Parts: sequence; C-alpha cells; structure tokens
Amino acid sequence: MGTRAIKAKIICDKTTLGYLWRSHCMYNQKLSEYMKLLFKLRRGKIGKNKQQRDDYKRWFEYVIYNGAKNADYNLNALSINNWTPNTAKKYITKLMAGKNKIHAKGLDLVVSRIKSLSDGGILAFDKDKIFIEIPYSFSQLIIRDAVAGISGHDALVKIWKEDHKKWRDEKKSWEDKTENKQYLKLQHIFKQFSDTAGGVGSKKRGRWFTYLCWLSKQSALANWRGNGSFIEPFGEENCGKPSCNKGFKSKLIKESKKFFDANPELFEIHKLHQFYEKNFIRPKAKKHNIDGFEHPPTFTLPDPVRHPIWACYNAPQTNPIGYKDLVLPKKYSGKSAGSFALNLLTGDIIDGKYPKEWVPFKFIADKRLSCFKGKIKVVNNKIRTEYIFEDPHLSKKRQATIGGIKIILKDIKIDNLGHLLSATPYVVFACDVDNEPISEQAKKLKSEDTGETGNSGLPIRKRILPEGCLISCAVDLGIRNLGFATLAESGGIPSECTHGDIKLLRSYNLLLEDGPSLEKIAKQKKLLGKFRRLRGKPIKGEKSHVFLQNHITKMGVDRFNKAARLIVNFALNTEKKKNVQGIEYPRADVIVLENLAGLIPDAAKRKGINKALMNWNRGHLVKRIQEIAHDSGYLYRVYIMSPWGSSQVCCKCKGLGRRYSIIKDENGRQIQFGNGEKLFACANCRYMANADHNASINLHHIFKDKDAVGFYKDYANKNEEEKQKIIDNLEAILRPHLQKMHFTTKKERSLDVPEHPLDVPF
Repeated sequence: MGTRAIKAKIICDKTTLGYLWRSHCMYNQKLSEYMKLLFKLRRGKIGKNKQQRDDYKRWFEYVIYNGAKNADYNLNALSINNWTPNTAKKYITKLMAGKNKIHAKGLDLVVSRIKSLSDGGILAFDKDKIFIEIPYSFSQLIIRDAVAGISGHDALVKIWKEDHKKWRDEKKSWEDKTENKQYLKLQHIFKQFSDTAGGVGSKKRGRWFTYLCWLSKQSALANWRGNGSFIEPFGEENCGKPSCNKGFKSKLIKESKKFFDANPELFEIHKLHQFYEKNFIRPKAKKHNIDGFEHPPTFTLPDPVRHPIWACYNAPQTNPIGYKDLVLPKKYSGKSAGSFALNLLTGDIIDGKYPKEWVPFKFIADKRLSCFKGKIKVVNNKIRTEYIFEDPHLSKKRQATIGGIKIILKDIKIDNLGHLLSATPYVVFACDVDNEPISEQAKKLKSEDTGETGNSGLPIRKRILPEGCLISCAVDLGIRNLGFATLAESGGIPSECTHGDIKLLRSYNLLLEDGPSLEKIAKQKKLLGKFRRLRGKPIKGEKSHVFLQNHITKMGVDRFNKAARLIVNFALNTEKKKNVQGIEYPRADVIVLENLAGLIPDAAKRKGINKALMNWNRGHLVKRIQEIAHDSGYLYRVYIMSPWGSSQVCCKCKGLGRRYSIIKDENGRQIQFGNGEKLFACANCRYMANADHNASINLHHIFKDKDAVGFYKDYANKNEEEKQKIIDNLEAILRPHLQKMHFTTKKERSLDVPEHPLDVPF
C-alpha cells in the first residue's frame, strides 16, 4: 500500500466549524507574511551591511537544501538569541565528507559569524515577535510549510531553466538548417498576414478560408526554393461562403487538400511556418517570454479563500502534538464514525494571544480506516499507538502507521466582510502500510536497449525474462464488458505447455455482478443532456444539474473500483481457488494489461452507450488497476502492452483467424464474421475459443516477445484490396467448418466439410 491519503468527512456544528475557519485564516495569513520575509532574506535585502546580507542569504540557501523538516531549527540561527550550532556543525561536517561538497562550501565560516551575531543580539528577524500571538504548534507548521513552498517553487524554476535552455538549443539548431534559413527570409510575409487577418493559428473555417485565398496569391512564397512561381489557383468558388452553411467545412477540407497537392512548394513552406509558429513563436495570449518561450513559473502567496494552503497537523507521537485522542471506526461496512481532537484557536486575540483549546470532532470514516487496529505501547516512558493493517481482501496483517492529518474546507462561502457562511470540512489521514515483498521472479525482470528507436523517437527496449517459471496475469479488457483474465506460466517444461511456450493455469470471464453497467451510466448521461438542453443556454460561471453530474461520476468511480478489485483479486487468488488436483493457484508475479489508447468502440452496437465507453471504459480502468495493485502490497510490476493483432491471431499456432458470432434470422442460425464479434476461430489449426480468451493468452506471448504476433504485421502492411482477399479466403475456409460445428440448419448438417482447411493465405 505504501503511503496513502485517506479522506473522511468531519461532522461539526457552526461553532466548531468557526474554530476551524479561524485557525485556517490565521495560518494562511501568517504563512503569507513569513514567506514574504523569507523571500527578502534570499534576495539579500535583510542585514545591516553587505557581509550580514551575504551570510543570511547563504545560510538560507543551506536551509532550503537541508529540507523543510529541519527548517525550524536552522532558521533559529537568524531569529533567536544565543543559538547553539552543534547539530548544524555535525551535519555540515558530514556534508563536506560526502558527494555534495559544493553545498557545504564556506558554511563553517558563515556559521561562526551568524553565531557571533546571535550571541550579540543581532538578528535577521525576531521569531518571538512574529509568532507572539499564536501557539508553538502553529508556528512550527508555518515555518516548515513556508520553506517547503519556496523549495517547491525553486524546483519548478530549475526545471523551467533546463527546458528553456533545451528549447533555445533546438531553435538555434532548426534555424541553422539551409532550408529553414530560406523560410526565415520570407517569414515577414506571413507576419504581415497575421497582423492584418489575425493569424492562421486558429482553426476557424473563415480564417482558414481567408488564409488559403491569400496564400494562392503569394508568388514569392511559391518560388521560395527557386522552383518557379506558378500557382494552381485555389478553388474557392466550390466552397461557397465562409459561413456556417452545411457542408462548407467538408468542402473546404477537400479543396484545401486539392490546392496543396497541386502546389507542393506552397505546402512545404506552409508546413515549415506552422512548425515554427507552434514551437518557437508563442502568442501574446500565452504570456510568452522575451524570446518566445513560455513564461517562467510565478509564486502565488497563500490566501484563505482564493489560494488556500491547508495546515497539516502533527501526529500524536511528535512534538508538538497536532492532534490527539484518535478513535478509528470498528466496522468495515456502513457509515461508521471515528473521532479525534484538534488544538485550535477558539477566539480573537486577548492580551496579545489567541485563546486555544483541544476541540473534539467526529468524522464519517472511509472504510479503509476501520482496517487499522491500534495497540497502545509505552516506549521510553512515552505512550504510543502502534497500528496493524488488516487487509479484508488479502486476509493479511501488515505493520502500519498513521501520521499527520490535513484539514480541508470545501465549498467555502463567505459574506462581504469575510465571515464564513458555510463550508464542508474534511480530514485527510496520512497512512503508511508496509508492503509485502515483491516476488523473486518479478525482481529479476530486466530490460535492455536494442539500439533501435521507434516511430516516436524513443529507444526500443527488450524485456528479459528470468530463468525458471514466471507467473503472469493477462487481462484483455472488453469494449462493453470487463473482459477476460488468464493466469499463465512462462518458462515451464515444454511438454506441459498448452499454448505455444506458455502453460495456461486458469482463465476467468470477468463479470461485474453488483457494479453499475455502462448502459446505466449512458442512461444517466442521456438524462443529463436532456435536462441541460431544456435549461437553455448556460450562464457563464454557473453549473447546472450538479447533483446528477456528481451521481454519474460516482457511478463511474464505483464501477472502476469494483472492476479493478475483481481483476487484482483474481491475479492474487485472494479467494484461495484450487485446480482439479486440489492445488491452490499461485499468485501472479506481474499483471499484463492492454493499452486501450487507440480503442474505438463499434458505433453500430448498442446505441447510446458509445460515449460512456469512451469516457469510462478505457484508461480509467487501467489506472485504477495500477493503483489497487500497488495498494495490495504485492504487485509493483504492472505492464501495459499494445494489443495490436492480439484479437486476430491464434494463440496456439500464431496463424491468422477471424472473430465471429452466431445470429438468428428468418433462415435460422447463421455465422456472422466481424472484428468485434465474441468468438474466434483459427483457419490454420481449427482452434476455437472465446475471442477475449484468445486475446488474453496472446498478451502473455506479447509480454514475452513484442513480435509474437508478427504474422499479423505482414497482413497489416498489405493494401486494402489484398486484405479483403485474405479475409474473404479466411471466411470461405471457416464458414463450412463453423456451420457444421454449430449445427446451424438441417441442410448444412449434411454438408461434407473437409477435415482440414484449404491453404491459408501467405
């Protein structure tokens, strides 16, 4: 499981909600003031002379490098009298002996001078005066989060500088090419058009029409490489007027393609111009940098409403304590409640200080919190609670800790004076659960460079499987249903292998019994669209039918949580299923999923659910499986494979086959072939199976060797006419055999079907 954030809703009345709001506002206000002070410190604007300013600036650089966890102690060097640098000196000595000596350069002298200033009462700022009215537990949070925020901003700036340098090098390299220099000499002509017509970057039909008309009159651009200035005129008379007339867009696309085909020189310079504008000239609307690159990262100071930063209260075992008296729910099912107490500000400033007290809260628990079982222990005369995480799915107990908590206020509404009207409070627990060790075979999985690069320009890597048996769970995700999962063993004894070089152990048709179906999701989406159409034109900044939209979102989340849990439970055999010999199935070393990025549902099937499929049945499910596999504590090895060809190739002989279904019409039961049908038949070895089952086994082969379905690659490289001949031949081979197997009609049962197929294509 690792570290996870588990959220629960807080139950509180108006008074206790006011305590949370007051503490939140004070925290963000003080954090903003303290960050301003630290920025002045790092810019070298604090100090009585140059030496002090340089020392303070250098020390703050060390504070950032040393991390937010130690920021409170390190900043004491600049903010309290008689600072003791013993711990800092030990760390600096260790730093100088390590690899990062550059960060310790000159720090020993800086420490000595800062120590002298601290002993003499000369401070960069007085910590006691800044935080005089708030408790120490809040001041520590503010110091830590201020340094963390600045450190995070520095990391973003560093990444931006690296990207900026890389961008400048790419731009210079592009501009130095001879062909591109010729374009740059004529780039001012495009700029003149952009200044008058608004540019070509927009995809509006009218502007594109105007651009093509203008381009057809630029003989200088046609002769940019000295190949002649003749231009085949643009057929604008066939497009009609650039309006919203029906068919204008399709006509414009056809005419523009015809225009560029007839004028290849204009097309080449047009492509160069588009590339240059997209990559090296950013529009002003995107706040471009002085040289055309994107704007550097900006830092926004925290604000309680517009840019809130939520306080993270320390765990009970830390000092100072942020919360205490944590009681977790006992029931895994239902809305069971828990409780805790927070140290909050309960009123306005009295005698220079905020009044504070421990305020109890109840919360509606996340089910996972009830799996944490606490046991009180005394360690070094201190009472501590040690937790065990009892996983209800895996029937395992693991060591766990519950750390700090974060209070978040959602749906904040305030009046004109800044007083809170309403808000919904949540508590987020930082939970850490020890993971089960990854299997030895999964640890041995390696990959190495092949020296080749793919179409994307990235290097191609080859996967090297370990010696011995590797157990893999491959899941062929269905378009409308969940799909099919198989458990297989690679590297076993060849005589035991049943599908090429893998041994099939277990197969399972994934059926979601109690989760929402895609039909139900689609029905609610259709209802939402109907309501919004009846409502009329939407008002800017106002959301409509929020409840129904949230209901649809929750249906999708519920579906993927249950579906992903079903798949991971199958891979880990949490139900302790056994084979026919009474031997328990092994748990998988790896999970293999198919990449559904290119999946396009068949629009002719089940009208009304295609949009739901596109939104809910793709990467959402894959991502959730990865999360739950990680949460399980077992599986870190989740691989995403390309399913290309896996549905059309036989998992036994690697021959080309066809998917089919059995339908009923007026003539009886018939065989229907198609790429999206439920069954699969091989024309070479006569293997017949569920199509998803066949594809799932092929994923095991692809995981071992990405060229396992290379037979399909030969087919895919042919033109459409050749492909159709191959398909017709396959169907002619398979149809009589399938008709006999499925006993479609009495007449067909008497057909003399050959025992072996005809010659397979290729």
